Amino acid sequence: MKNWSEKTLKRIWKGILVAVLLLIVFTFSPWVLVKGKIDPILFSMPYHLWVSILSTILLVVFTGIGGMVFYHLKLKTDPNANL
Repeated sequence: MKNWSEKTLKRIWKGILVAVLLLIVFTFSPWVLVKGKIDPILFSMPYHLWVSILSTILLVVFTGIGGMVFYHLKLKTDPNANL
């Protein structure tokens, strides 16, 4: 990631931002929040629980990747930054 250009890092950063916003919209959409829906059950957990766990895991992964990208982007744009 250190050898990537600033343009590539900015593109990845914007992609992560779009992915997180789409995940948030999907999580609170009518496709997920259906009243009384418990099927399909995964690992003995109802639908809403495992979809919430999955979306939380994805948000954590996106946050970790975004943190690394932002760190390297900040180093490229301001090499004297106190990071």
